[in-house]
Amino acid sequence: MDDAYSGYKLTTVAIVFIVLEAILVGLRFMARHVAKTPWGLDDFLILPSLLFCWGICILSLVMVYACGVGHHADYILTTSPETYISWAKSAVAVEIIYCTSVVFPKLSILAMYRRLFPVKKVYRYSIWFLMFIITANGVSGVFASLFSCQPLAIRWNPAIVGHCINVTYYWRYISLANIISDVAMLVLPLPVVWKLHISLAQKLSLTVLFLTGSL
Repeated sequence: MDDAYSGYKLTTVAIVFIVLEAILVGLRFMARHVAKTPWGLDDFLILPSLLFCWGICILSLVMVYACGVGHHADYILTTSPETYISWAKSAVAVEIIYCTSVVFPKLSILAMYRRLFPVKKVYRYSIWFLMFIITANGVSGVFASLFSCQPLAIRWNPAIVGHCINVTYYWRYISLANIISDVAMLVLPLPVVWKLHISLAQKLSLTVLFLTGSL
C-alpha cells in the first residue's frame, strides 16, 4: 500500500471546479437572458472554454482512478507497470487539452475587453495582437506535444528507438508565454479605466474587478 497516496486531493479539486465552472457560466447566460442582452464574441468563446476546462478536470479524474495518479511512480512500476503506460499516454492528452483550455478563456476575456472598450486603434490592435500570440502559443504547444517524440510511442515505451524533446523545456517555455500574456491582460484595461470620468473609488473598484477577472 502507498501510504503517501494523494489522489483524493486532485479528485476534490477537479469536482469542485466542474461544479463551479458550470455555475459561473450558467449565471453569465442567465444574466444575458434577464437583461435581454445580445451575445457577443466573448459569450461564444466561453462555451469552448467551459468544455475544455471540463475536459482537463474529467481527464484528471480518469488519471486518478485508471492511471495511478496520486501514487509514487516507484509504487506504480512495482505493483502495476501497465498502469504506468496508461499514465504516460494520458499525459500526452493532458498537454494537449491544457494548451487549448488556456487559450479559449483568455480569448473570451480579450473579446470582452474589445466589446467594453471600443476606443483607440492602438488599443484594438493590442487586443488582436494578444489574441494572435495566445492562439499561436496554444497551437504550438499542441504540436510540440504531438511531436514531442519520434515516434510518439516512446513516451510510454522507452524501449522503442527514436528521440524526444526535453519535456522540462517544453513546459518551461509554454508556461513562460502564458505568464507573459497573463501580465499583459492584467495591465491592458487599466489605462482605459483610469481615463474614465468617474470617482477615484469607482476607478479603484473597476481596477480590482478587472485584475480579479484576469486572474
